[in-house]
Amino acid sequence: LYMGQYDWMDCSGGLEVQRRCQEMHKTGSQVPQVEVFGVSKAGHMLQIENWEETNAAIILAAGGKPEEGSHLPGRFAEGVDEGMFFKGSRFRSSK
Repeated sequence: LYMGQYDWMDCSGGLEVQRRCQEMHKTGSQVPQVEVFGVSKAGHMLQIENWEETNAAIILAAGGKPEEGSHLPGRFAEGVDEGMFFKGSRFRSSK
């Protein structure tokens, strides 16, 4: 899952899917491994507004490795405060 820094949708839904899949995986259920990526300087149309980071997020989600020097998206990690994620240093620049 990936979302833009300025998206009108908040990231809580994606993070809840990630959390539930992780919990189900621990009980032996066969569920997908879900990663949530944050794309800087983009809103809801992140594929247009920051296509480089969006492409890198898709490549990473598919298990690939983006090209050397690519702009990489942020990754939500377990225990990260979702309200503070987009306030981190990599997301401070303006639109």
